[in-house]
Amino acid sequence: MRIVLDIETIQAPRDEWARLAGIAMQTEAEAWERAEDLFTATEAEQRRKSEDDLYEKSSFDGTFSRIVSIAVLVFTDAMEPHGALAWYGGNEKELLRQFWAKLGQVRPSL
Repeated sequence: MRIVLDIETIQAPRDEWARLAGIAMQTEAEAWERAEDLFTATEAEQRRKSEDDLYEKSSFDGTFSRIVSIAVLVFTDAMEPHGALAWYGGNEKELLRQFWAKLGQVRPSL
């Protein structure tokens, strides 16, 4: 058997991304409240913009994404269609468990 695999992910929520990245988040309002003067307020605003850019780029990083669906097309070794399977939902661990269990049954060669 041979398979074609497609995995779809979504970006982690910003608070989860910050926790995984080790970034202490604060809102723009909090940054202004804690600022001692215009210079520290400007630095805080620049840091927030930098964090925004990092968060936006994290959508392409598997470290900060969650699997929401896995689809598999199954073919014979002669590349004749044999079946299709898909798993989807919010529980990434369960999706992966089901996928690996099925892969263990199909035991593809490619």
